[in-house]
Amino acid sequence: MPLRAPLSTGVLALLLAVVMIAPAAASNRAAATPAIATLDWPLAETLLALGVNPAGVAQIDAYREWVGEPAIPAEVADLGLRAQPNLELLASLEPDRILISPLFAALEPRLSRIAPVTTVSLYAAPGDTWHNLREATRRVAAIAGREQAGEQLINATEAALREKRRRLPEHTPPLLLVQFMDARHVRVFGEGGLYQAVLDRLGLDNAWHEPTNAWGFSLVGLERLLDFDDARILVIEPLPTGVAETLDSSGLWRHLRDTRQTPVLYLPPAWSFGALASARRFAELLTNALTADTGASLPAPGSTPDA
Repeated sequence: MPLRAPLSTGVLALLLAVVMIAPAAASNRAAATPAIATLDWPLAETLLALGVNPAGVAQIDAYREWVGEPAIPAEVADLGLRAQPNLELLASLEPDRILISPLFAALEPRLSRIAPVTTVSLYAAPGDTWHNLREATRRVAAIAGREQAGEQLINATEAALREKRRRLPEHTPPLLLVQFMDARHVRVFGEGGLYQAVLDRLGLDNAWHEPTNAWGFSLVGLERLLDFDDARILVIEPLPTGVAETLDSSGLWRHLRDTRQTPVLYLPPAWSFGALASARRFAELLTNALTADTGASLPAPGSTPDA
């Protein structure tokens, strides 16, 4: 059998390059951000704040109305309703991971046929709300391979809140943070929720000390607000459809609004069940409103999704 001809210098160089490139390519694939889809807005906003575009998010139009920031890019797929996602579309995205909150736990058996499912809890877990938000951020960052970005997000959020605390006027009265469910009922936010966690870090007092649910609010009739004469009312938008028009003719609301020493303030939407990005947005909106110390006109009617 004749001996093989020796390899040329060029061929040897090419083989050596292939050998060296292959491990590097494999390493790059392993380090690449996984494709992550989520039904949950706080998890979506956390991914976006970490610099990760989700493969898909549920109810994107409603996210833009109620959460707002960080903005969801146009190329992100809309998975349909949070409680009834389009599973065929979700499967076509071939996600590496699906993130949900305990609110959507009933969907896990069907979702897990598409991709591994991870449940991340922000509010259902016991303990301090701010601690839970920080830990949820770290968990999402680890899943996305963005641990350093997660720590940067935590530090930047806390630094921003410290800066806003320095900007606030002195002697701010206790606040009543409300969100209209209809013209006669409001959510009043207190202990255990994102708004309260922000108030604590801004050094502001909440006038509402009644028991709250796992999401940090109480659902009460509008007349309950009459018990808080010295509190400043802040209404978080958007208002449900038709409520703005009804309040214009409501004697009870006019009394609540017109008999106070300080005007009612209206804040643009900041997701009350959100993560650190929503906390920072709420802190900025609240600080700006209290610093300007002016009222605002009622917003355009909207619709009210479930928490």
